[in-house]
Formats: sequence, structure tokens, C-alpha cells
Amino acid sequence: MKIGMTIRITLWVDLLHKNNLIKQGKLPDNFTAITYCTQCGYVYVPALVNGGKVLGYPWCWN
Repeated sequence: MKIGMTIRITLWVDLLHKNNLIKQGKLPDNFTAITYCTQCGYVYVPALVNGGKVLGYPWCWN
């Protein structure tokens, strides 16, 4: 499926904004679920589909 250039740019800008918030230690709006990170313990993440555990998450990666 083709995605238009405007949508691609919008998604890219949104991702950059969320990564910037994470680097500042702020929680992005869509991080509404709580899960267990094997590196950090309990953390907020976007809605999950994997049963509630992650190997790492954005704060681990930054």
C-alpha cells in the first residue's frame, strides 16, 4: 500500500516529537499502558498487544 508523502512527513515529525519528549524524561500522550520491562521494571508504553512484557522500551534505548 502506498502512503502519501504528506502522511509520511506527518508520521516522521510525530516520531521525532515523541523521541524528543522521551529524551527530556517526559511521557508522550499515547503511552497509556503499563507493562514490565526486563531492564527497568514497570513502565508506561503505548497500548500493548504482546501480553504485557517487553525486553526494552524507548527510555532503555535512549
